[in-house]
Amino acid sequence: MAVLGSSFLCLLCLVVSIGPWIPDASAGDEVGACCLADGRCVIREGVDCYGPGEDYRGDGSTCDPNPCRTGACCDRTSGLCEILTPIGCADTGDGLFEGYDIPCDPNPCAGACCHPDDGRCILQHEFECGNMGWEFLGDFTLCEPNPCGPVPSVEESWGVIKQVYR
Repeated sequence: MAVLGSSFLCLLCLVVSIGPWIPDASAGDEVGACCLADGRCVIREGVDCYGPGEDYRGDGSTCDPNPCRTGACCDRTSGLCEILTPIGCADTGDGLFEGYDIPCDPNPCAGACCHPDDGRCILQHEFECGNMGWEFLGDFTLCEPNPCGPVPSVEESWGVIKQVYR
């Protein structure tokens, strides 16, 4: 019995001793709203809101109403659309944020844009593709499989090619 009593007392001491370090939304300016990449909001200490796509909204900020605005994020390679915050989209590495409250259905992502010299393909908006001097293949066209085709070449016989290097 003495062991059970002292274990309970020790457990109670542990709970009481760690209590002050647990973040509390009512603690005032020590915590605030932390926007996650997918638009969810959680209350955290500012130093704990630094993961990929996370955005600390300031000491004392709240999650009611939710301050984490989202919109369509387009993957420039796959053409897939995902609803994310602008920071969450940027942290994907290859995302293009289309704007707040833009849905993914219908898919707002741009179309295939082909490099004129090497056949590379990226997803881009028509205007941006044209400004780069690349060829735009149309809205909702994808880069997988690569629709850009091979780089133009001159057809020669094997004999003609060998003579060039002799």
